[in-house]
Amino acid sequence: MNSSTTEATSSESLDLSDTVAESESPTAPLFVPPNASSSHCIAFLKKVSQKYGLALDSYFDLYKWSIDHIDLFWDTVWDDVDIVGYKGQGVVDNDASPATNPPWFSEARINWAENMLTCRSADKVALIQASTSINYSLICLMVTMTA
Repeated sequence: MNSSTTEATSSESLDLSDTVAESESPTAPLFVPPNASSSHCIAFLKKVSQKYGLALDSYFDLYKWSIDHIDLFWDTVWDDVDIVGYKGQGVVDNDASPATNPPWFSEARINWAENMLTCRSADKVALIQASTSINYSLICLMVTMTA
């Protein structure tokens, strides 16, 4: 996403003051990052472009590519989010109809607890419950106390 697209999205094209309050409008973005060019989404877009020799220029370009190459997209997501485990050889049959509900990551082997306990941060939220949230540091402490 280039800076002119970001500026147009955040100021020019979203003047909704004549219709409804911006927070009530279905066309108003939920979030506009202060510096979209340094967002995780754009970093991922650049990784995908480099890995597959593409020239993706916007979130919409990434979206279009991802629905045409579901297997490659989710293979790259797995790698990008640092899942601990064995991914297997195939993600999903790219030619299968979504209505057939094909298996995803059928050869994958992961340990949920291992993935949850990889991060030890007290600043990142690990779980959200209706009544409270728990950070990674507290999860590790709880596991240590029960082990």
